[in-house]
Amino acid sequence: MPRQSGNGWFLKYESAKASTRLLLSLPKPMLDDAHAVAKAQGISVAELARRAMTHHMSELARAHPELKLIGQGP
Repeated sequence: MPRQSGNGWFLKYESAKASTRLLLSLPKPMLDDAHAVAKAQGISVAELARRAMTHHMSELARAHPELKLIGQGP
């Protein structure tokens, strides 16, 4: 089921509805850890990745406002 909400993200977008996919290569032990961390939080690995990405991007945008990201801070 596509993502419908940006709750828990560190950036806000006009629409949080998923419309694209990302293929990400990881070492198997890292994926295993991601599954364990996501399960402990009651979220999917995809949601964990979205939260991690928005957290990293929001920190970088604060440090470099010239980036002019589409997503807005919380």
